[in-house]
Amino acid sequence: MWADNQTKIDLLGFDVLVDELIVALTTQNLHPLTIGVLGTWGSGKSSLLAIAMEELGNESGNFACVDFSPWEFEDVADVKTALMSAVLSKCLEFAPDKEVEGRIERLRARLPRFGRRLGSFAASTAPAMAPLALAAIDPSMAVDLAGAVQGVTQAGSEIAKKALSEDDAATASPLTPVTDVDNLRDFRTELASVLDDLPIDAVVVFIDDLDRCLPPTVVDVFEALRLFLHTPKTAHVVAVSRDIVEAAIDSRYPEFKREDGIGIGHEYLEKMLQLQIRVPELSAVDVETYVNLLLTQNHLGKERFESLVRDLRESRRSLSFPPPYNSGVAASLLGEELTPALVDDLTWGSAICDVASSGLRGNPRRLKRFLNDLTWRMRAAARRDIVLEPAVLAKLMVLDEQAPDDFQQLFDWQHKASGPSPELRLAEGIGRGTRKAPAKTSASPSPAAKAAAKKTAKKAAAMVDAESPKPNASASSEKGVADLNVEAAASQWAARPRIAAWLRLEPALAEVDLHDYFSYFRDRITIGSTASTLDGKLQVLLGRIIQEENAPRRRAAIDDLKELDQNEQNSVLDAALDAASRNPDSNAFRACSEIGGHIDRLGPVVCEAFMAMPHQLLGPGRILPALSQLKGADGWNALVASWKASPTRAVAGFAGTVSGAG
Repeated sequence: MWADNQTKIDLLGFDVLVDELIVALTTQNLHPLTIGVLGTWGSGKSSLLAIAMEELGNESGNFACVDFSPWEFEDVADVKTALMSAVLSKCLEFAPDKEVEGRIERLRARLPRFGRRLGSFAASTAPAMAPLALAAIDPSMAVDLAGAVQGVTQAGSEIAKKALSEDDAATASPLTPVTDVDNLRDFRTELASVLDDLPIDAVVVFIDDLDRCLPPTVVDVFEALRLFLHTPKTAHVVAVSRDIVEAAIDSRYPEFKREDGIGIGHEYLEKMLQLQIRVPELSAVDVETYVNLLLTQNHLGKERFESLVRDLRESRRSLSFPPPYNSGVAASLLGEELTPALVDDLTWGSAICDVASSGLRGNPRRLKRFLNDLTWRMRAAARRDIVLEPAVLAKLMVLDEQAPDDFQQLFDWQHKASGPSPELRLAEGIGRGTRKAPAKTSASPSPAAKAAAKKTAKKAAAMVDAESPKPNASASSEKGVADLNVEAAASQWAARPRIAAWLRLEPALAEVDLHDYFSYFRDRITIGSTASTLDGKLQVLLGRIIQEENAPRRRAAIDDLKELDQNEQNSVLDAALDAASRNPDSNAFRACSEIGGHIDRLGPVVCEAFMAMPHQLLGPGRILPALSQLKGADGWNALVASWKASPTRAVAGFAGTVSGAG
């Protein structure tokens, strides 16, 4: 098993990215410099920063490295003050004499003033001050500065004067006399002077976890970098997810938009970052190397493993397209240290890489968590002498993560089968092109289809040996119709692009009995779910309503539901509500909303069920469409009141917009 932490051991082939970062940071004529390390959640940004910090310490120059996470201070301190304090604390470590130490301490004594001035004071004048802050960062981003200046009222000015007066009194003492550092520019000038007297090449601030923070914190950090710390002999490395940070900036300054209506987040970030280093998704080769190195780590001591990683990096340095690290490459690097147990691990590690690479989009954190989940399931099964094939287990795990509703459907099919699932066999044949999909049928077999099924049953009966008992014609007819329903369900499932891609992944599962595998997903499935008790035609219809992504076709399926009798409608809705209650943030929840919205008598049933549902995972993307669908139904007002009263953060967030939905 592997800890989900950053590492200074480069398992991801980041050496090229590290080189780019080090070259920029050590080029002093580029300072002051802000570099963005851009990547998605879990892409390895934190590890890249950790490796770069260690590499920077090995450089010939003298760099003061500051490791700062604004997320750690978000709820306990003013983040700007905490960031500047961390920088000044690092400067103290390099102070050559008492005189410089005193200057640094006096700068630190001023920090509470700046925190309160830009914090509590800004709360009363934020709308007017926002353009001024933007202008201070970059003049081209100012919006109607004249109007903004007028917006700072006399009352606001009095508040500011009072706050500054209190700050001066609070910070004044015989040890820290009040100087004329009364504004941001003077603070920055004095900081630059202090840095110039330190025996260092630069202060380098590494900022991580910014994309975990709330919008005000995101903006505060960037303002601190530009307003306070943008001086010679400084460089800043900010690891962020671009989309998240841009959205945070747009949220912080919603009133400022470009002429095309788009927020300023993208432009703001472009202005802040002089250099951008993008962390790419791992390729299929990179995924195999990463997974197999993690497996190898469990077999070698720390020093030997680090030595192996260095040897592997050197062996790949001269190759434009290096092969993945697998058992063959390991043999050349490890020799006799390649034990049979390690060979077994590398063999199954390589076997799961296709499905892991396709399903997890080359994300290192997701790969590590995936590998942990797979490993504990295999070990748990081994305790009961059950052998789970890693590649089969991995393929099921990908479906579970990507499409939990489809995973439940597959379980329902397997649960009622005595061996391999016939529906999965048919779907896989269609998905892999070895079986032709049957012609599309309606939810209920047509009279012609029923007649054809009866004819097939009669032919089957005629082929039975004359001495054998004659099969019951009615039973044969029912079996024929059931076979048509199985084909329809499998065909509908395999026709969806996401499922078709999954079915084509290796290994094939058509002849695999998955009962043992599903035993290790008990927290993810419902045994004996309502859906599994429906007859074939209703299961097909339920699948069309829940799993169909195309809105018109989904609506057509609900129209078919309208044509059924009330008992059948109730059964389908019960199954959909059962699925939604297990996973509220799923397509089943959407399906229930649409059923209740289009079949009037079922609207109150859905409203009542939604109020009793564990809806902590719901966000506005689920809530608002549901309220729009169900509006007018008996129980709608009670549902709105119930959700608005929810103490959970995700649900409470829609309270301000629910009136618009209503």
